[in-house]
Amino acid sequence: MKIGDAVWVSEKKDKIGVLLSLPKRKFMVGKIADVLIGGRVRRVLAENIEVVKVDPSLSESTKCTLIDDNTQLD
Repeated sequence: MKIGDAVWVSEKKDKIGVLLSLPKRKFMVGKIADVLIGGRVRRVLAENIEVVKVDPSLSESTKCTLIDDNTQLD
């Protein structure tokens, strides 16, 4: 897990965010990390964070081609 990674924030995998800080141990709370969710910075328990796994073969097939004004389409 690295800063800037896309992460699932809940066990149900219904919220996604961007990791802003690595999990740190806080007194009386446990390990928490700062995550950007929906434009807001939230502190989330480390046990509720899971890195989003991206399949490299899938990402290769979804690449886009930049089309400028001089490109002719058939």
